[in-house]
Amino acid sequence: MNEPRTLADLATLSPEERYDAFVETVAARGLVWGLTDQADQGQAGQGWVTAEAEGVVAAPFWPEAEDAARCATDAWNGCVPASIPLPVFLERWLPGLEKDGRVVSIFPLPSAQGVSCPAATLRAEIEDELRERAGEPDGGPHP
Repeated sequence: MNEPRTLADLATLSPEERYDAFVETVAARGLVWGLTDQADQGQAGQGWVTAEAEGVVAAPFWPEAEDAARCATDAWNGCVPASIPLPVFLERWLPGLEKDGRVVSIFPLPSAQGVSCPAATLRAEIEDELRERAGEPDGGPHP
């Protein structure tokens, strides 16, 4: 990501700018980052952090490990960044979150909320970015 990397600089970006940076970065690098309380114990998928507001559960995700680590404060103190391969995120995580009625919170900061949206919306945005990077027109390959 060619965006500012200090917390102060990241805080100057709007949530929408951080969302766009997330989509571009994960498409380029093939990894998504979350926070988990299961530090290197081989228990992927358990202990992942969530946040709740007004009865809606959101799963937060970041484009880089350092961005996730910055948010390991307060209720998430002691949690550690953990990566999710992008194909797994697109094929299993996002459909699972949608099925469970959860939303995603993209690139929150300790002092600023991220963009919350349905998992299907994020999946479509990432898939569009991947197609664009592959030189395909929107909507995928055409016969």
